[in-house]
Amino acid sequence: MQAVDCRFWDLAQAKAALAANLREPGRMDALRKMAGLSKADTEAIVERSRVPALVVMGTRDPDFPDATAEALWLGKALSTEPLIVEGAGHYPHLETPDRVAPALMAFLGGLCGR
Repeated sequence: MQAVDCRFWDLAQAKAALAANLREPGRMDALRKMAGLSKADTEAIVERSRVPALVVMGTRDPDFPDATAEALWLGKALSTEPLIVEGAGHYPHLETPDRVAPALMAFLGGLCGR
């Protein structure tokens, strides 16, 4: 896998990198398997997670009929307060880095005891 300098990425570059990644052997099959999980499958396993999580969800994420409700459910299941980004879609970290980065840095700082 090729190293990528992410410091100057924008949404278009991230989409292009993702598309290239999915062309690698086995990547699309893994994505299909993950995406093929039903909501019931996810509900059955998500609460088993024992790692810290930051849920970041855009209110306009087209993958969910009600992205806010999904973020709240997932945050509750993972015992964390979700960051719900008003107006963002599926990639809020790239669409609105000014809103996501401070929350991400605070989350990471909390993991390090800072």
